[in-house]
Amino acid sequence: MEATEDEINAGEPEPVGWQPMVPAGVDFTGTRRLCSDVLRALPVHGAAVSVRGNGEAVALLHATDAVITRLDDLQFVLGEGPCRDAYRLRAPVLEPDLTSQAAGLRWPMFGREAAAAGAAAVFAFPLQIGAVPFGVLELYRNEPGQLTEDELAAAVLLVDTAGRLVLADVAGLTSGAGEPAPVFGREEIPIATGVIAAQLGVSTSQALIELRAAAFSANRPIIDVAADVLNGRINFSPSRPPTA
Repeated sequence: MEATEDEINAGEPEPVGWQPMVPAGVDFTGTRRLCSDVLRALPVHGAAVSVRGNGEAVALLHATDAVITRLDDLQFVLGEGPCRDAYRLRAPVLEPDLTSQAAGLRWPMFGREAAAAGAAAVFAFPLQIGAVPFGVLELYRNEPGQLTEDELAAAVLLVDTAGRLVLADVAGLTSGAGEPAPVFGREEIPIATGVIAAQLGVSTSQALIELRAAAFSANRPIIDVAADVLNGRINFSPSRPPTA
């Protein structure tokens, strides 16, 4: 059953420019199969699977195009969006029109930026074994429109049957203790956050806010901005304002 508004408020070719968030040479067969099956079964234009752990541990396993990749990055940068809600609520989150007033109230920043990136509707489904979530399947359409009852049932069935395939893909790459926590993906981000904290003399929590703000203002993937911090191309010291 879809999460209510009150609850929320309380093998395809890799797209040009897409960079995998996993070690080179790893082939997530089950994950790719899930995305492929979803695109064939539902009237959607893109799919992505991410795995999540405690705190900010998030890794994008597979994305079918540049738009869905951008949606994943926006949610990490902005701290809001359907994947975060679906994982937290352990329920599907369905938004048939990102330009609607409801979407604006639900995600004040993500809705606008996602629409600008080319998405008109988004749907997110938690991946879980039993009661424990470990990831999210995210879908988008490039035109507004809700999933029918039959399409929603098909999506839920695909998620239920494919969840173990995705978990098997990442089994050898997670810590294995308690809730799955990826040990791959955006590893540059916590390191860059520490550098920024030292440059500004602030907490790592505040430093992450600064990093996210820099990525958003420059309209760049946060992992690229983090890499520039580590390479010295961006410096947050008060005497040297950050530049892209």
